[in-house]
Amino acid sequence: MGNKYSRTINNEEKKFHRYLKSAEKGNHVKQYHLGRCYGNGIGTTKDEEKAFQWYLKSAEGGNSRGQCCLGYCYQNGIGTTKDEEKAFQWYVKSAEGGNSMGQCDLGCCYYNEIGTTKDDEKAFQWFLKSAKGGDSSGQYNLGFCYEKGIGTTKDEEKAFQWYLKSAEGKDSYGQNNLGHCYEKGIGTTKDEEKAFQWYLKSAEGKDSYGQNNLGNCYKKGIGTKKDDEKAFQWYLKSAEGKNSYGQNNLGHCYEKGIGTTKDKEKAFQWYLKSAEGGNHNGQNNLGHCYEKGIGTTKDEEKAFQWYLKSAEGGDSRGQNNLGHCYGKGIGTTKDEEKTFQWFLKSAEGGESSGQYNLGFCYEKGIGTTKDEEKAFQWYLKSAEGKDSYGQNNLGHCYEKGIGTTKDEEKAFQWYLKSAEGGESSGQYNLGFCYEKGIGTTKDEEKAFQWYLKSAEGKDSYGQNNLGHCYEKEIGTTKDDEKAFQWYLKSAEGKNSYGQNNLGHCYEKGIGTTKYKEKAFQWFLKSAEGGNHKGQNNLGHCYEKGIGTTKDKEKAFQWYLKSAEGKDSYGQNNLGHCYEHGIGTTKDEEKAFQWYLKSAEGRDSSGQYNLGYCYQKGLGTTKDEGKAFQWYVKSAEGGNSMGQCNLGCCYYYEIGTTKDNEKAFQWSLKSAEGGSHEGQNNLGNFYRNGIGTTKDEEKAFQWYLKSAEGGEISGQYNLGNCYEEGIGTTKDEEKAFQWYLKSAEGGEIRGQYNLGNCYEEGIGTTKDEEKAFQWYLKSAEGKNSYGQNNLGHCYGKGIGTTKDKEKAFQWYLKSAEGENSRGQYSLGYCYEKGIGTTKDEEKAFQWYLKSAEGRDSWGQNNLGHCYEKGIGTTKDEEKAFQWYLKSAEGGNSRGQCNLGVCYQHGDGVVKDKEKAFQWYLKSADGGSHNGQNNLGHCYEKGIGTTKDEEKAFQWYLKSAEGKNSYGQNNLGHCYEKGIGTTKDEEKAFQWYLKSAEGKNSYGQNNLGHCYEKGIGTIKDEEKAFQWYLKSAEGGNSRGQCNLGVCYQHGDGVVKDKEKAFQWYLKSADGGSHNGQNNLGHCYEKGIGTTKDEEKAFQWYLKSAEGKNSYGQNNLGHCYEKGIGTTKDEEKVFQWYLKSAEGGNHNGQNNLGHCYEKGIGTTKDEEKAFQWYLKSAEGGDSSGQYNLGYCYEKGIGTTKGEEKAFQWYLKSAEGGQSSIEYFYRNEISHVKKNKHKLENKCINCENLNQLNNTCSDCKLIEIPKWTSGNYEVDKIIQMTQSDENAKQWEIWRWIDYSKLKNVKYLAEGGFGSVWKAEWIDMPEEIFEFYKSNQVALKKLKNSQEISPEFLKELTANFQCRDKYVLPILGITQDSMTKEYAIVSRYMKNGNLRDFLDQNKSLPWIERIWLLNSFIRGLKVIHSKGFVHRDLHPGNLMITEVYNNSKYKFIRLGDLGLYRLANQTSSSGAYGVLPYIAPEVFNKYQYTQASDIYSVGIIMWVISTGKKPFAIRAYDLELASDIFNGHRPKINRGTPQCYIELMEKCWNKDPSERPSAETIYDIYGKWIEGLMYDKKTEDSLMFLNADQKMHDENEDLSSAETTHLEANFISKLLPSDFNNFNINNLKYP
Repeated sequence: MGNKYSRTINNEEKKFHRYLKSAEKGNHVKQYHLGRCYGNGIGTTKDEEKAFQWYLKSAEGGNSRGQCCLGYCYQNGIGTTKDEEKAFQWYVKSAEGGNSMGQCDLGCCYYNEIGTTKDDEKAFQWFLKSAKGGDSSGQYNLGFCYEKGIGTTKDEEKAFQWYLKSAEGKDSYGQNNLGHCYEKGIGTTKDEEKAFQWYLKSAEGKDSYGQNNLGNCYKKGIGTKKDDEKAFQWYLKSAEGKNSYGQNNLGHCYEKGIGTTKDKEKAFQWYLKSAEGGNHNGQNNLGHCYEKGIGTTKDEEKAFQWYLKSAEGGDSRGQNNLGHCYGKGIGTTKDEEKTFQWFLKSAEGGESSGQYNLGFCYEKGIGTTKDEEKAFQWYLKSAEGKDSYGQNNLGHCYEKGIGTTKDEEKAFQWYLKSAEGGESSGQYNLGFCYEKGIGTTKDEEKAFQWYLKSAEGKDSYGQNNLGHCYEKEIGTTKDDEKAFQWYLKSAEGKNSYGQNNLGHCYEKGIGTTKYKEKAFQWFLKSAEGGNHKGQNNLGHCYEKGIGTTKDKEKAFQWYLKSAEGKDSYGQNNLGHCYEHGIGTTKDEEKAFQWYLKSAEGRDSSGQYNLGYCYQKGLGTTKDEGKAFQWYVKSAEGGNSMGQCNLGCCYYYEIGTTKDNEKAFQWSLKSAEGGSHEGQNNLGNFYRNGIGTTKDEEKAFQWYLKSAEGGEISGQYNLGNCYEEGIGTTKDEEKAFQWYLKSAEGGEIRGQYNLGNCYEEGIGTTKDEEKAFQWYLKSAEGKNSYGQNNLGHCYGKGIGTTKDKEKAFQWYLKSAEGENSRGQYSLGYCYEKGIGTTKDEEKAFQWYLKSAEGRDSWGQNNLGHCYEKGIGTTKDEEKAFQWYLKSAEGGNSRGQCNLGVCYQHGDGVVKDKEKAFQWYLKSADGGSHNGQNNLGHCYEKGIGTTKDEEKAFQWYLKSAEGKNSYGQNNLGHCYEKGIGTTKDEEKAFQWYLKSAEGKNSYGQNNLGHCYEKGIGTIKDEEKAFQWYLKSAEGGNSRGQCNLGVCYQHGDGVVKDKEKAFQWYLKSADGGSHNGQNNLGHCYEKGIGTTKDEEKAFQWYLKSAEGKNSYGQNNLGHCYEKGIGTTKDEEKVFQWYLKSAEGGNHNGQNNLGHCYEKGIGTTKDEEKAFQWYLKSAEGGDSSGQYNLGYCYEKGIGTTKGEEKAFQWYLKSAEGGQSSIEYFYRNEISHVKKNKHKLENKCINCENLNQLNNTCSDCKLIEIPKWTSGNYEVDKIIQMTQSDENAKQWEIWRWIDYSKLKNVKYLAEGGFGSVWKAEWIDMPEEIFEFYKSNQVALKKLKNSQEISPEFLKELTANFQCRDKYVLPILGITQDSMTKEYAIVSRYMKNGNLRDFLDQNKSLPWIERIWLLNSFIRGLKVIHSKGFVHRDLHPGNLMITEVYNNSKYKFIRLGDLGLYRLANQTSSSGAYGVLPYIAPEVFNKYQYTQASDIYSVGIIMWVISTGKKPFAIRAYDLELASDIFNGHRPKINRGTPQCYIELMEKCWNKDPSERPSAETIYDIYGKWIEGLMYDKKTEDSLMFLNADQKMHDENEDLSSAETTHLEANFISKLLPSDFNNFNINNLKYP
């Protein structure tokens, strides 16, 4: 706090002379003014002595202002000798004389002890008087008193008020402090903008504090935009004004190069000025300069002295640094107690570094008693204060449980904060967490990155671990040279781990030349540094004489040190010394104990040795279970001996259950390590596909290695390879020779195979007697395989007399000898009654034994027993398990059966991918059933990518193998042109073969061929006959079709009773079509007594089976009260289901519900939409109702032309609707001359006059009609729109004018087909340059609903270049299903496009988004909400005349709703694209569409499917509601990310509009197209360059969850229970 004096005066010499004259005449007022003139050089030369004299005269004359100025002269020695007592006396006189400036200065005297004793109360009182007198300095000082509680009670509100008065009085000090109040919220609401403004005023008023604070604002962006240059300038002004704070901050700018060029010398100079000015922060920074030699010579004593001054001045940073000096002995004597005390002061002062250091003192007991709880608490404070060292140590506390409960997740989080703060130790620890999966998911790439940062930060532990990453290929490419270099850096940094690893590099020549002497030296340094791994390696050097003289005693001693230091390697080696007496006395018990410690320490060699001890009873009791467990650990640790023994354990069930896959894996590792036994075993696994994919070449190679190594089992297996041509060229002579060697070597299996050679004449002359003899020898030698084959000889009469009883007996012996194949053969004898009485229970028992013995045939047959309940209780789970074992054993039948289990979820969770894989194995193994099922997978895309060509090929193989199912499916391929050229004759032929093979599906399809004349002459009688066979074979489809034949008299005498009976069988068999037809029979009394209740029940079953016809009929029952109570709500619900299932009559009925408010709230817009769908699907009622909507403006804009068009479609075949239009003179005919006036509807020539066509010569012109009044109306409606162009209006398209109709895919409401419109109007062809169209056939749409037609017109209302248009409606002449006809989009949808275009430049991506948002903008401008935006609805279109460029047309408008409508039926769409708020009460808004835009932006940026690895279920919906979003690709431009995140913001009100998004896209495109170097365009260009440099694709291979459904659908019923109150909020 200080006083100040204003000396502003007009610079006029005349005034000076007037003042002089009056003053000389004794005027005391003028004497005061004259003193001011002299004091400030106003109108005369400045002369402080004369100023003093005139002030004295004025003061002695009683002038209070003169007295005040005189006091100021005495206080500051101006024109006289400085005398604070006199200054005080004159201030007293001035103040008592009522002068407010004098009162202010007197208050300063009392506060600052100037010429009097300090007295805060008096200071406050005089400031109060001064302030009330209007003195701005007094107001400032009074505010200061209230702020700090000086001489009065602290009152921040009053402080603020007085600062405000002072500031408004233009006092720069007051302005500065007022800014401080606004900045900190002292006595007023915090307002950084106002703070900045007042600091600015203060600074411009040349107040150095204000200048310093203004610099802070610019530096930190407080109340203004951050600007380092301006910050520097204001600090400079403040510093030049001798403000120590400004000087300190200016020094910081020079030190760090903030707003100016870095200049350490200037930094030092300004810190020095600040420090000498008493600024404690400046003193601390000056101490730092002296300590580190920044801008001056390093001088630790001076550093200490300045830290001491700063610390004693209460600066917490200085206190921390002073503690550091005492701790390290920097510039003073080391003193841990003082270290602790200063760290304590710093910490209590809130300094996070001091808190960290204090925590360290408590943790280590430095200068105080060790106290881990206090250590934790201070680390916590430091960490919360964002100190990266404290965060690191806090993480360590959580990781190790120091002073707190162990919590690895929290440890990870604090390490992360520390690492992100740049702390190299934190980066090292974070890397370790990622490497080991501590508190987070294991991620070696991230581990590597953080180790790299730590290492570059010179952390020796980070350098060591980075070397380890390079050496072991952890998170990076293996690079031994880099590993060596980083180990070297770590070692030179005296890190004992780095020294040990460096020694290892020299020992093994890793990344450097092998140098054993250097290896020894570095191991020695590491060992002497207390590193236990180094001690072990040093012991190894002494034991083996590596780089030094061999010395077993020293080896033992260093192993002992290492072992006692808990190094597992050292413990193993110490155990080895005790086991073999190396450097010590042999002691097996001690060997066991040290192996145990080593094993528990996870050393694989120790684990192997411990396993061996347990297996052999060495130094402990024998225990095979424990032996197995330790072999497991050893093998997993990479120990080849442990791997070999573990493979044996799994294969021979030593201490564990048999597991072929694991046996294979460990045998592979063992074989690669050179074990001949392992090589033989590995050959077996590859040969039989046991535990691995079958690979005969590998099997042969491993057998060869084993055989050449003298292994008789390998010789036996090698012979078999030559015999069968397994993995090599078939050579029976060599096979025979190797069998002979094996047999003569006493290999009983060789004897068995030698017998087989004689039996089959393999490599030798066939000789069944010798075969029998060798089998006999083998069998008598109790070889169970020989016994089995001997049984085979008796069973087939090979080399002996046929004898089924003896066959049974030898099978029995083989089986009792635990030969699994013999057990299988015995089971088969019991199942079929061969040589014994048939006994299914015994068959089951022997199959069970065979299966448990790992025989794949026995396992398959056992699975069959469980599946069918043969000899045991039916059990699908057990059936699955045994099929699995059989399949894994390479049995193609078992593989096929296992695939069926996975496909249908029999005994296991349904898994289509696994089903596919097992079918593939089965098919490759020659199973014709497997081949058929594999073809089905390829055809339907079950568990694999859909591939019709492959489907065809596998069906062909199956069919040629005489599989009737394959024949049926092959016929289907030829009929539909699936994977081959369509050929109905071949289709017929294969159906015939399948049917003759008694396949009921083939019989049904053959009947269909005869019924429709497909590939043969139409013959309804034969159709009937084959339907009859299919039906009698229990095929529900055939039964339903047979019922149709009887109902309509197709190929048989009409018989409604039989029709009813077959419908009943079909319905009972689960056919939903049959159930619907049966319901119809009961409703209408067809072939049975009319029974509306039963009709209702069967419609209900059909409806619950999702049959849209049944759903529509069930709705009709509820509407009319047929068989049930009338229930309008249920009417609405079932019509809704039918409509959503694509049934056009259901859509019309649903529209009627919305129009009339039946079972739901009346909603004309929804009525219109459903009529539209129905109409577009070809339902005449829907077309009529849609026309009516357009005519009356119901739920849409009134449009008579459109009404006319839909009436026209509805009335095609009749005149009523057209006559209605003409009679009422609807304006369409008059207004639209360019379209319909004078145009003959019959011949379409413009020759009509007075309703007569000169070409047709008809007075009454036939009009087109759809046969459905509503359809005609909706088409006429579009044609009546005077604003519609020719290519925009809809037409009724005769189905016969559509050629080459080909099936494309299934959609949400029906199937999609491609066709050619052969008589497409010229104006449309001219516009689109193609007559190819797409047909969306609507399921069960024989009676299209007006509601659907109404809803369909949303497309017409939103017609635009960027909205996919509808060209017209047609009706399939065979199925009577209506179809919407639209332009065929040959480029598919966005999802297809991204799959085919992996590396799109960003400009192309933005163009796609731009076109898409244009379409959405149109929809939103019309007041609609799309509700189902996702890539499948975004159709790719080529720019006219340039196929290179693409844009998007927005398709699938069937879900349009007006923006103020909600969905009562639930959320519909593809889950990741549905906005969170929709899950809550299904409220769709235009903002909901924008959320979908955000997700689509993510898809376009990544090429991936959102949340593809997750099920699209309630859990995902909950996560999305709680803010979970897809992970954004690295390298995505920031501007793009920001817009995307705004779009998917959880708060709908925060999302931009389509208009806003469109404007942003436009700016991006403009920047890129015209090469404007905008910030955003540069982001996109950089992203393109990075993508090019890294050869990145838009997408990468990703796993898709089975329940990730990318097709729009109504969300499951459990979403109805979605309760936001049960969700966790972020």
